[in-house]
Amino acid sequence: MEQNKFVSKNYSINFISSKEIEITYFGMLYENNSASCKIVYGFGDNWTNTTNKEMIKTELGFSTSIILEDFNALNFCFCNEKNEWDNNDSNDYKFEYSIEKHEEIEEQKEETINLEEEKYVTLEQFFEGTETFEYVEDVKNEEKNKLKTIEEENLLEEIIKQLQELKSVENFEEKEIEETKPIEKLSIENIFFDSNDEKEEIQNDIRFDNILETDIKDIKVDNKADKEEKIEKELIDNGTLLISEIQDKVILPYTKEEVENILKNENYESAEKVIEDKFTRKFSDYKNLYRSRINETYKLLTKKEKYSKLQATPMAIELFKNKYVHPAIIAACKSLEELDVYLDCLNKNELDDFKVFEIKYELYPVEVKENNILTKANNMINTVVNILKKTFGQDKTLKEKTINL
Repeated sequence: MEQNKFVSKNYSINFISSKEIEITYFGMLYENNSASCKIVYGFGDNWTNTTNKEMIKTELGFSTSIILEDFNALNFCFCNEKNEWDNNDSNDYKFEYSIEKHEEIEEQKEETINLEEEKYVTLEQFFEGTETFEYVEDVKNEEKNKLKTIEEENLLEEIIKQLQELKSVENFEEKEIEETKPIEKLSIENIFFDSNDEKEEIQNDIRFDNILETDIKDIKVDNKADKEEKIEKELIDNGTLLISEIQDKVILPYTKEEVENILKNENYESAEKVIEDKFTRKFSDYKNLYRSRINETYKLLTKKEKYSKLQATPMAIELFKNKYVHPAIIAACKSLEELDVYLDCLNKNELDDFKVFEIKYELYPVEVKENNILTKANNMINTVVNILKKTFGQDKTLKEKTINL
């Protein structure tokens, strides 16, 4: 049988090997939820070697395997525990097959395997003991010598390239170079030259002796270690919260250690970039003070204290109403404990006792703000009065009453 799978409306057949098949029955008896099922089968036109075999119930149907005998057909039908039969409307089920074809397939597979095994013969084994073998060995030795020469040339080119790069650097403090494996000392004796003239020529061109006698470890470059040392000298702790309306800027307090950790673990070029990105906000971001208090309280409790939003809600609502707490102060606190200390000092009117960080304000003069507010208020009053006049008629005292209010 050339097919690997045979399917009818009631059963399917899969070949397990050349002579063994698997039959899965999903016809009438399976659809009627039979608890068990057996297959009754025989071979050829006369049902030779008739056999009853219990099948296994699976999610796909009742299944079993049968070893085919040397006939041209398998006849079978099905019966459940209630002695109900499915015999294909008294015609029985019949599956025709041919054993010879499967045996030929197996033989072809064995031949293929043998051919593949024959492929694993090396050239040395094939030519061993012949003149060709000696020739191959000579070619291999010649190739090895060529590779050795190429490796030496590549080494020389690489060293010359590195030295020329070092020679072209005028100010090592401003040039960043990648860290390389430490090279203690280079010796010209390690390089192979065709002649002494070639050696002398290279020495004269790039001042080989002078540079090679220098320990490369002693060259000062602006590498990662120098960068970290530079940061340590310039960076200091900032213990002040700056709230500047004039600069439209809020700078949160930070420590030197915090900035260094972010520099090491995240992709930042300098400490200034870290401070600008992580510890600087716009003053105008806090324009809506009520919403900003809620947002900063949620950030403090959920991100730093690991509260759930439900747990953080009571505290957020409490600070939402507290007009004496600027949201930047909540953002500057690194823990709930620091915020509690500030609120305690605020309630006792003893803010001078708050030592966690200093708070510095840069605000416009109060008079300027009041004038702006009065201007806006007068504009709003005029707008309202004009609308009322159009709606209800002239009322000369309305504006005066409103201003008095």
